[in-house]
Amino acid sequence: MKNLITLAFCAVSAAVLSSCCTSNLKYDDGPKLPKTTLKAFFTQEKITVDGKLDEKIWKTAPKYNMYRPISDSIRFSKLIRDAYKGDIVEPGFAQYAWDDNFLYVAVTFTDSDLHAEGMEDQQHHYKMGDVVEIFLKPEEETFYWEIYGTPRNRRTAFRFLARSLSGLASSYPEKCPLEKLAVGAQVDGTLGDPWDKDKGWTCEVKIPLDEICVRGGSFTQYNWRIFTCRYNYNRYIYGRPELSTVPRQYQGNYHEHADYGWLQFVKTEKP
Repeated sequence: MKNLITLAFCAVSAAVLSSCCTSNLKYDDGPKLPKTTLKAFFTQEKITVDGKLDEKIWKTAPKYNMYRPISDSIRFSKLIRDAYKGDIVEPGFAQYAWDDNFLYVAVTFTDSDLHAEGMEDQQHHYKMGDVVEIFLKPEEETFYWEIYGTPRNRRTAFRFLARSLSGLASSYPEKCPLEKLAVGAQVDGTLGDPWDKDKGWTCEVKIPLDEICVRGGSFTQYNWRIFTCRYNYNRYIYGRPELSTVPRQYQGNYHEHADYGWLQFVKTEKP
């Protein structure tokens, strides 16, 4: 009897381990996506951070489309997969530019249902409505930045000394650690009214180059990686907020540094 119980326990344990391994292989061991270089072109024109995107640089800068994580087709129910139809529901794209003092990120989003409940700077806006998130990390260092812009012109910057320290309260200061960070947005629709149909929003984020170097020095001494992400809260999209990024991810983990693109500072004004 004892031997039978032992054999049964071993069989159950093996089945559980086999199930876990199969799940991990299905979810974690996704295809290796190609590394992406995202180009920021130099501009001598002053950029007014108002979200209008009417400067010359935004007419010529490359537009990098945003995509849902590939693993969405694995880990969500058939209803959600069918709702997405294998592709992004509401598209968007990001553009990049720079001058001697700032990195500029511009985004253009289709959005049929605009929401932004966060009214203050330095809030966790990804819990409060539509938001663009920009992650910046030097390849040679462990520290990185998480920066937000919202349709209400609100800004947030969190600094992580390492991914393993991201749970510490010190990573989420009450006062924005980037004093010259600026956000400007324009909405085509009505914020917070779920009963009408909106068209979208645009946003510009101005990031001070001298402040993102946590340990001092020049930003040019580092090889920078960048990741631009979106939360799209929308009652017309089934199941959950639509997440999308550039570069594209296999899994939807915005803190996965290996998925970040390489940021190339191009010293000409035109592609």
